[in-house]
Amino acid sequence: MNIALIAAIFNALIGIINSIINYVKLSPDETGKFKKIFTPISIFFLLSAVVALVIWGINKSNITTKTVNKDTSITSEVVAKSVNTDASITSAVVTKSVSSVVTEITTIREITTVQESTEKPTEILLSDINPNPLCRGEVYQIYTGADSSTFLIGSKEYKKGFAIGIEHTQWGPILGEKGNGYVIFDLEGKYSKFTFDIGKINGYADDSVFLKIYIDNEYIEQYEFDGLSISDSLVINLNYAKELRLELVSDEQITTAYGFFNSILYY
Repeated sequence: MNIALIAAIFNALIGIINSIINYVKLSPDETGKFKKIFTPISIFFLLSAVVALVIWGINKSNITTKTVNKDTSITSEVVAKSVNTDASITSAVVTKSVSSVVTEITTIREITTVQESTEKPTEILLSDINPNPLCRGEVYQIYTGADSSTFLIGSKEYKKGFAIGIEHTQWGPILGEKGNGYVIFDLEGKYSKFTFDIGKINGYADDSVFLKIYIDNEYIEQYEFDGLSISDSLVINLNYAKELRLELVSDEQITTAYGFFNSILYY
């Protein structure tokens, strides 16, 4: 118990006891009872009790304030530490999550890259195959782009492709031989189809010709090409055949040559 509170109670008791004693001493008909009951001594102790009580109240208020401040400080510190801890944990979790996502994305990208690099291509240019499947023929020429040899169709010059000719004139062979030209491809059963563009090489007569198709030594069909057309496109379904033969023929005794370009084999 606080000393000020004890002093207040003690002084109050002394003042009250003194007043009671004074009251008992009074006779019934005595005048000025108030002054005789509350003598200076009684008033002194009562006032002392009031002062002590006020002092006790002030001290208690200070203690409460200090307690509140201390509790507030502790609470603030705890909250601050909690917030900092939560923020650190959250930051660590977020950083870890982001790092995990980045790692997963990198892994996916690496897997995709590996898959893309190991996947077999669906098509390939004839000129990019080594050795070239065009293995033999007559009245033909291969253009690899390795030298200055080219052929001109319309307004375009081509460095890669091949040409098949027909030579029946008396002036001698144009592509080195006489007769109907043909080429044979050794496909090894690797390809599903063959596409190419075909056009008459500049400088030859505009006679129509026929291109005969043979697959695995079996005649399939023939296509007619007009020498007046610049170029045409053709698709041949190979169905993974082993051999393809292209033969250029004409009903007339002519000399001409056709160029084949943009030749693509599909797996």
